[in-house]
Amino acid sequence: MKTLSRFWIGTGVALLVGVTCALLARARLQPAPEAEHFHGGDPKLEADLARLSGAEKLARLRLAAQDSQPTHRLAAAEALASERGAEGLALAKELLTDNDSEVRIKAAYALMQSGSERERPFLRAALRDDDLWVRQEVLQWAATSAGRPGSAVGSWLIPELVARLDEPSDPIRAFATSALTKLTGKPWRFTARLSPPEKATVIKSWKDWWKVQEPQRAVAVPDISPRRTDPAPMTSFQTIEGKTVSPATSSKVTLLNFWGTWCAPCRQEVPDLQKLHERFGPQGLEVIGIALSEKDGASGLRAWCQENHLTYAQVLAEDHVAEAYGDIHEVPISVLIDRRGRIRYRWRGERDMASFVPLVERLLLE
Repeated sequence: MKTLSRFWIGTGVALLVGVTCALLARARLQPAPEAEHFHGGDPKLEADLARLSGAEKLARLRLAAQDSQPTHRLAAAEALASERGAEGLALAKELLTDNDSEVRIKAAYALMQSGSERERPFLRAALRDDDLWVRQEVLQWAATSAGRPGSAVGSWLIPELVARLDEPSDPIRAFATSALTKLTGKPWRFTARLSPPEKATVIKSWKDWWKVQEPQRAVAVPDISPRRTDPAPMTSFQTIEGKTVSPATSSKVTLLNFWGTWCAPCRQEVPDLQKLHERFGPQGLEVIGIALSEKDGASGLRAWCQENHLTYAQVLAEDHVAEAYGDIHEVPISVLIDRRGRIRYRWRGERDMASFVPLVERLLLE
């Protein structure tokens, strides 16, 4: 019995240590909450695509990729991860310029799976993208894939990884240094546990190393900025202060933010939305919060906004509004509409000023 007990005790300890190490490793590479991606595809379409193959599947994918419903385009982008042919990869590159952030992320993932040298310019472009989440997704792939046998991540990516060391995002810098360490054998890792001076030392070590490397020729990358436009729904709604708004016909640049006072990522995002309202409101930007599932109704929403000093317009979401903007069930989701009433950008998940400002400025100048 003692021998058996020792065996089980030893096994238990080994399992506990193994699980702990695995969790710690995962924690080091796990993105911050902003990178917890949404899964809002269309289940029926996903099931249909799973049953098809060959030319029939590609034809269905092409139709879904052009659909006005972002859930259908997302299902197509997710299905492309298993496509290795030239037509499937061409479709992934097309979806990389979609106006929906999650469609773009899934399209980038499909290109990552290819391993082909022809896709490298698009992955370089993704690492320079305006959208933090797109950059972070490619960096996470690089960090987890570098050094593996047959990995597509190689020295060709080093200049882009070094460039990402100037990012303000700690997860991005952590992924970049992890990939660099695996590719070069250098020991400088950026982790959340480091103090600010230690983090600065890690970044400096990489930059000093890079300065003495052979000069790299600048590499041109394709333009993968969102180009798709969709007409905003011809839907009007009333703010809690009684004003009727219709983004499709307002002639303003409109930022709709679907959110909830009960949603932690939403609460994290609202200070930046308030800053956008204050900075760009006089130039023609209208920021509108559309609150879902507020148990205390308009009075509760109004009280929360007053307490947190939010002065941009607020609306209690109705089912037809959430459905019109893509059958919204998860928040936050933000939709940026130009003066001509066209949806130009759609972000799933919270963003910050660095993500919003250049695109708001671009549309205000049009």
